Amino acid sequence: MPAGPAGAPGATGPAGPAGAAGPAGATGTAGATGATGVAGTAGAAATVAVGTVSTLAAGATPTVTNSGTTAAAVLDFGLAPAATVTVGTVSTLAAGATPTVSNSGTTAAAVLDFGFAAAGLVANRVGISSLTAGANGVYTVTEPNTPSAAGSPILATYEDAAGNVTSVNINNRTAGTSFDVTFAATPDAAGFLNYVFPTANVNVVTGTTGPAGPAGVAGPAGATGPAGATGPAGATGPAGATGTAGATGATGASGPAGAAGAAGTAATVTVGTVSTLAAGATPTVSNSGTTAAAVLDFGFAVASVLKGTQATDGTNAAFTISNTNISATSVVTVSYQNSSNEIINHAITAIAAGSFTVQFAATPASGGKILYTVVN
Repeated sequence: MPAGPAGAPGATGPAGPAGAAGPAGATGTAGATGATGVAGTAGAAATVAVGTVSTLAAGATPTVTNSGTTAAAVLDFGLAPAATVTVGTVSTLAAGATPTVSNSGTTAAAVLDFGFAAAGLVANRVGISSLTAGANGVYTVTEPNTPSAAGSPILATYEDAAGNVTSVNINNRTAGTSFDVTFAATPDAAGFLNYVFPTANVNVVTGTTGPAGPAGVAGPAGATGPAGATGPAGATGPAGATGTAGATGATGASGPAGAAGAAGTAATVTVGTVSTLAAGATPTVSNSGTTAAAVLDFGFAVASVLKGTQATDGTNAAFTISNTNISATSVVTVSYQNSSNEIINHAITAIAAGSFTVQFAATPASGGKILYTVVN
């Protein structure tokens, strides 16, 4: 059967329940920065001041308190005094004793007293001026660690201001008090006494004597003694023979050659006359020819020879012989003879116009002769 026509719409039904919320959407972009706000007014500045400073008991913990406010602080300080430490006495204990340290002051002002046992070896150096001088050159050394005579040896030496060391003798001792020493000579007040000895807690062992050491090397030779006095001069020996002439010196270098002159006629030189002049005259040379044909005439003086004798008198060793023919330029030779053929060294010591002097090394005997020749 065919469908009938559509009916009129019905009334709207009631609203259904709300659906579930959908998911959140994506974050949007940031908005533009807003304008800067107006600056606020400045606040009041805080203050800090020092209040009281008080002294606490020694060793107390320092304190700091604020008696003001946080904006206006007032700091009050409490401080303990600093502790002091000084060294008191330092004493020597018996050998081997335990060292001690004690405080004879307070905790705030400590005074530390020390006690030390004598060491295994006591060594000391004291000035001579600090020793007690007694009779007969005995000096007393005050030493509280002095060992007994049977306990330990005391080794001592004296040293002067220059550092020279000399041994000394130990005479007497009082254990724990002092010992006496003597010196070979009075010690210098500026010198020192050095001494050393072991304490009671050290055993003294005497070793055996070692073998003798090798002989030392020989010392250097002593300085040469002063030269002895010079002995008397001996007699003068005879004159030695005249030595040979020395070699001719080397020829000097030739000068530079002069310019060649014009060729001229060769000059000639011939000997003319040779005549004898008076004794003592000056030799002459004269040209009786020409400059181109010279004829040289020579004149020579005859030598004057004078001989004589002078007797010796046995008293004088010097003789002055006078003769008018003697000049300062005369050549004089002398010899001496006597009957016993005595030989005495002699020499001519002076030649002057009219005389010459002969000096003998010893006085010639009387009756001898001085033979002389004078050549002018």
